[in-house]
Amino acid sequence: MVEPGADVTELPDMFLHAETFYRAIDIIHRHDRAVVAQISLPLMVLTAFASELYFKCIIFVETGKLTKGHYLYDLFQKLSPKSQRRLSELWDRVTAPREETLRKVEKDLGRTIPRDLRGNLIEGSKSFEDLRYLYEREKPKKFLFNLGDLPRPLRMLVLELKPDLVARK
Repeated sequence: MVEPGADVTELPDMFLHAETFYRAIDIIHRHDRAVVAQISLPLMVLTAFASELYFKCIIFVETGKLTKGHYLYDLFQKLSPKSQRRLSELWDRVTAPREETLRKVEKDLGRTIPRDLRGNLIEGSKSFEDLRYLYEREKPKKFLFNLGDLPRPLRMLVLELKPDLVARK
């Protein structure tokens, strides 16, 4: 868990910061599909940022150290094997109800979409950067962002590791 001498006040602040993005995502998803479709790009940025912050919370809980970086797969790699496995289990549980939708998207795209967390993280790892700077490219890069559900299992894992954070919200 947290290293002796680590500044444990960092985690509640980081967690509360992640929570603000998570709540924004939740509020957006309460609107009808037409509204959500109109703001899908900013919603993906919020999702990537919330995921990054939750990853950093888990890393802090496990190591007692703050970490830098935006690439979601790199952050996943910094988790302990136990947390990687648990997060993958939570991902599978959260995303299972979307199977029919994913099949339809695959048919429209003409390609397969990974179902496992690791595969989706590899594909969407740099999405935060890609989405934020999309306008800077002459020819926008095509990428798949299938990480819309990621903040939920990440949040679940943070709260499994540090249940006392719930009381601080």
